[in-house]
Amino acid sequence: MSMNNFINTGISKINSADANNAKAYLSNANNTLKHAGHYMLEVLEGVHAGSTHIQKNGTLTVGNSQENDVILFGANIAPQHFELTLKSGIFSQLRITPIDAQITVEDGSIVEVGQHADISSDEEISFGDTKIVVSRIADPRSFIKPGIRALAFICLIAMVPIIYSIAAGFLGTVAEAGSRVASTMQYGIEKTSSTILGTISSAPSQPHDKAFAWTVRVKLEDLKLNHKLRVSPTADGSIRVYGNISDKELPRWTSFLQWYDTTSNFPPLIRDVSRAKMGTDLPQIKSVWLDDNPSVFFKDGIVGSLGSSIKGGWKIVNITDASVMIERDGAIISLTY
Repeated sequence: MSMNNFINTGISKINSADANNAKAYLSNANNTLKHAGHYMLEVLEGVHAGSTHIQKNGTLTVGNSQENDVILFGANIAPQHFELTLKSGIFSQLRITPIDAQITVEDGSIVEVGQHADISSDEEISFGDTKIVVSRIADPRSFIKPGIRALAFICLIAMVPIIYSIAAGFLGTVAEAGSRVASTMQYGIEKTSSTILGTISSAPSQPHDKAFAWTVRVKLEDLKLNHKLRVSPTADGSIRVYGNISDKELPRWTSFLQWYDTTSNFPPLIRDVSRAKMGTDLPQIKSVWLDDNPSVFFKDGIVGSLGSSIKGGWKIVNITDASVMIERDGAIISLTY
């Protein structure tokens, strides 16, 4: 019996829930094998709780400054808080070295600046109001999924040689081959299970946009503006900040803008932030005409289209049925009507 027939026969004997579980299992196994020999840092507590970072062996630094490999904001987190040395051997311990501030390891021991500690994979590390754990990827235990029955058992048996090969030395070529096996099996299952479950489609996620938006929220919280301003990623990849601030809060908002403008690799910022006495500088919309060549009619009698320069040095960059976006000196503002 061929592999495809073997898989198809297995699928025909299970229900929809089992098929969904098996597909999820294979997807996780495929991703795990792709990163065999790497480490995963997971944030357990703090403002970044739930975030993860995958790192090859070597060193990485953690802190709240832009120079770190992992940037975390929170109470009492230093600019370059500590350094982790990740070793390739599966029985080697990890070394943690404080740089700017102390840390606490899982057994409660405090490691001061100038000292270091050797810890095992999966031990928790606490600093400031944040707690993390660093784990090796492709631990054989991660493949055990008690809730998956017949089909998952077939997949697990097929992967046993690969799992033991990874445990023996994280051989890159074996991991790559295992990834291809998992991908092939996953494709066969998805193709066949579509008969049972129907075609399943989902909107593509934008993890990078969400990560940028989260970092912006943390910065606004640090400046005590999070209760006034909200943040959301947009469909075109920009980050939108919107809300109202008072004149007293304007210096903090200016500080945020200076921080954002000097932060490399961040997407464009849409600034829907209003304050007292700011409205006189913005053009006031009377009506909008939407067709093949949309136009905006302003209360001062000016009519503009895409690309037109209008009052106050603003330029029209987008016209939709919900808002008109204008730009000046790199700042983008959305005018609603």
